[in-house]
Amino acid sequence: MDKEIIEKLKLVLVFLTFPALGEGAKFLVKALAHDGHKVAPVSILILNEVLSLSMFLIVILVFKKLFMRNVSLLTEKKEGKVKDLLKKIEISFCFLFGVKFIVAMLSAIILLALGLGTKVENQVLLEQYAQHSMFIMGIGACIIAPICEEFIFRGAIKEVIKNKWVFITVSGLTFGLMHVLDRYTLIIGILLIGLYLDYIINKYNGNKRVYLSICGVLLITVLLGGVLYLQNGNLIKLIININYTEALGSIVYIAMGCTLAAVYHGYDKNIWVPIGAHSLNNIIGFVFMLFQ
Repeated sequence: MDKEIIEKLKLVLVFLTFPALGEGAKFLVKALAHDGHKVAPVSILILNEVLSLSMFLIVILVFKKLFMRNVSLLTEKKEGKVKDLLKKIEISFCFLFGVKFIVAMLSAIILLALGLGTKVENQVLLEQYAQHSMFIMGIGACIIAPICEEFIFRGAIKEVIKNKWVFITVSGLTFGLMHVLDRYTLIIGILLIGLYLDYIINKYNGNKRVYLSICGVLLITVLLGGVLYLQNGNLIKLIININYTEALGSIVYIAMGCTLAAVYHGYDKNIWVPIGAHSLNNIIGFVFMLFQ
């Protein structure tokens, strides 16, 4: 089998482990919440960080070269290395902050115009959990999440998807939707479309590339629609009942994911640059949340 196809299948399998881990966590929470007792928020926070670290370990086991290459970037002896890295992180954070600010303002204006709330469920949950354990929440949001998410959504995806624009799009969409939706089928579908388009773009030229791209995307979309129908029933009803606050809120996360993907690509796949920018973003967000 083509080595490129094998690498793409490995990435799909990695992403398929995420819903499996998520379902396992839900089962564990239900098991702990026996006899009507609620699970302590601190326990849920710890479980969430364990899940993040588990996903991270799966990624570095499957993509060992990715991990070793970025570890070598930290250990190599090079004059001015730290100063150069900090400068790149500073520039990337300013870029990220600017993009997020513009997108967040536009989303808020649309939501207010529609008479909807501006807080997505993910943000509300974070604020609730922070009240119970600021320390665990802070460590998770500012250190664990940036490292795990950048290795997964930037590092692993870029190892497999070579085309710049396909990579940025898939990285941004999967990252953004993973934060606000509990629909892994849609996320896996987006990943499959991205992997297919990347393969076709790299293998073919001209009209053949266009025809194969259109046919392949249509086929994957139809299959995805079929799976969603089996899971949720009437798709039209599902679309009509969509939570617009969640949908528009996801745009901010998608923009963030695309920006961090562009940073990773632009700085020659140095994972520590988007990790630093992501961490700074979360630190500022966490501090702001504490003083609300």
